[in-house]
Amino acid sequence: ISFPSLHDEYKKYLTMQPPQVATAEIEDWKRYYWRMVQKLLYYNQIGEHRKLEGNGLSPMLVLKSPPNTARIPLLLDMFPTAKFVFIHRNPLHVIPSSMTLRKYMRAKQNVGRDLPEQQWLELALDKYLVLMKKYISDVDEHKVFANKPKQWIEIGYDELYSDPLQTIEKIGCELDMESLMCDEIRSFVANETKSHEKTTHSKLTEEQQGIVLKEL
Repeated sequence: ISFPSLHDEYKKYLTMQPPQVATAEIEDWKRYYWRMVQKLLYYNQIGEHRKLEGNGLSPMLVLKSPPNTARIPLLLDMFPTAKFVFIHRNPLHVIPSSMTLRKYMRAKQNVGRDLPEQQWLELALDKYLVLMKKYISDVDEHKVFANKPKQWIEIGYDELYSDPLQTIEKIGCELDMESLMCDEIRSFVANETKSHEKTTHSKLTEEQQGIVLKEL
């Protein structure tokens, strides 16, 4: 369920930082997040991922969640050995991609009045800026990965898209994740690449590009 008109009120939950978010709320979030992870781990243990065990490799849980870009210290506190892959991309492509997703979701999840198109651009841009500023602060200023060289890597979206197999193997090598280089993963990536169709997004107008570039 989404409440777009209440964006400013709920934006604080992207970073989950006190004092904007009460300690009790953060602890509640951690508890429910851990419960979700437990359920996914249970599914991993009984699903197709058990095939990895035949190669002496443990199943792994991969979570793709853009809001977690701004929650790295919190997640490291919960999962000290977690590994992070940050995929960077041109914001002039990220913003319209985010807007396309919101257009798809708002028909199914929005509660309350819809917003004008211009406000959807502003919301997508605002969220992008919040996530990126927090990520840069955590990684470059506070050095959250200073003593965790095998737990974090940055790669480019274009690099991943142009050669997914080599990029995934690079991630596996850099992060000491042997399971990313097994035959099952290679076969999966090869099959998915053959059938994959790139999602198309409406390009930002010159005026919209100007708004985005002005804020970066």
